Amino acid sequence: MWCGKNTNLTSDMMRCKSSESSEANEWRKECGSVNVREPENYYEILKDDDFSEGTAEGIIQLKPQRVAMDLRARDPYVMKVQYRHAKNYPTDLYYLMDGSKSMEDDQGMLSKLGKVLASSIKNITSDFQLGFGIFVEKTILPYITTVPY
Repeated sequence: MWCGKNTNLTSDMMRCKSSESSEANEWRKECGSVNVREPENYYEILKDDDFSEGTAEGIIQLKPQRVAMDLRARDPYVMKVQYRHAKNYPTDLYYLMDGSKSMEDDQGMLSKLGKVLASSIKNITSDFQLGFGIFVEKTILPYITTVPY
């Protein structure tokens, strides 16, 4: 709560007070009920178009698309958002893997898994790209081998 009283308040009275405080009623009397401001949470949906399919730029998968909010500090507020996956939405999947010698057997497993995963994702979207990256944290033995294959 906020006291909007124009005159000086008593020395021990603060301008703002929690409405759940044990001193709230006394504080209201001193401030004057007409001067007490207790703003409520404000939420307004500004744009809420229906879900759509189409090109990557025109697809709508979230509702609402734009909102305005004015919330009180430490006062929880639940905002509902809806999601629907659009058919053939562009999907990229990237693997980043430790390329050190100790991970060599896992690299083979990942290669096989990548093929299975790619064929499964083709059932969801036809616009799919798969990427793969390798990093080596320490370029010294035993983490890498300098012997040519």
